[in-house]
Amino acid sequence: MKKLLLALPMLLVIAAGCSPVEETKNTITYVNEATEYANEAATFAEELPAMAQDAVTNPETAEKLESTLKDFQAQIEEFNQVEVPKLMEDLNGQISAQNEKIQAGVEDAITAIEEGTFQPDILQNSELLNSLQDIQGIYENIQKLGNE
Repeated sequence: MKKLLLALPMLLVIAAGCSPVEETKNTITYVNEATEYANEAATFAEELPAMAQDAVTNPETAEKLESTLKDFQAQIEEFNQVEVPKLMEDLNGQISAQNEKIQAGVEDAITAIEEGTFQPDILQNSELLNSLQDIQGIYENIQKLGNE
C-alpha cells in the first residue's frame, strides 16, 4: 500500500508534464515553508492572548501588539507567495481560507488599537485564534502525507 501511495505522486507529476525531480523539489520546498509558517502561527497564537490582555492597560504592549500583528500579516503574505505543488493544492486552499479569516481579525485588531478601542474579545470574536489552530491541524495533515 505504501508503495502505491509513493508512486501516486510520481504518476501525477508525470501526467502533469512536470519533471518528477522538479515536482519533488517543489513539494519539499513547500513543506519546508509550510513548516516554518505553522511554527510562526503557533508561536503567534501562544503569545497573542496574554499580549492582548496586557495591551488594554499598557500602551507599550499595545504598540508591541500592533507591531506583532503587522509582522504576522507580512508572514501571511510571504507564505501566500510560495509556489504550491499540485499534490498540496487542496491543503494549501485550506490554509488560504484560514489566512483570510486571520487577515480580517488582524485588520480589526490593528484598527481598534489605532483608534484606542482595542479589547481582547476583538481577537476572539474574529475567530483569529481558531483559525491559527486550524492552520496547525492542516500542517499536521501535510506532515502525515510526508510520512505515508
